[in-house]
Amino acid sequence: MPQSTALRTNSGGGGDCPHAACAGIRCARRSNVIAQIDASLPVQIEPLRESAGRLSVRPRFNALLLAVFAALGFLLSASGIYGVLGFLVAQRTREIGLRIALGATPQAMVAMVLANALRWLAAGLFLGWPSRWLFHAR
Repeated sequence: MPQSTALRTNSGGGGDCPHAACAGIRCARRSNVIAQIDASLPVQIEPLRESAGRLSVRPRFNALLLAVFAALGFLLSASGIYGVLGFLVAQRTREIGLRIALGATPQAMVAMVLANALRWLAAGLFLGWPSRWLFHAR
C-alpha cells in the first residue's frame, strides 16, 4: 500500500493560492533533492483539500446510493399501504354509506377506518416482530 506524507507549510505571501504553498517542494523536486534522499519515492504534490476530496468521493457515492434506495423503499411501502387502506375502505363502502345515512359524523367514519387500519397494523407487528428472530441470519 502506498504511503502518503502530508507536509504543512507557511505560504508566505501566497496564502490566497493553495498551490503557492507547494512552491518550495516543487523547487526541491526540480533540483532532485527528493531523489537524492530516496529515488523510488513517488512524489505527488497537491493541496490537502484536493487529496481529502478525492478520498471522500467513494463514501459520498455510497451515502447517495443508500439515500436513493431508502427513498425508493419508502415510496414503495407508502404506495402499498395506501393501496391496502383503499381496498379496506372499498370493502366497507356500503357500511360507511349506511352509517352516514343513519347520522354518523365524518369524524366518526375516519375514526372507524383508522381503527381498522390500526388493527391490521397491530396484527402485522404482532406477527412480524417475533418472526424476525426466526428468519434472521446468524
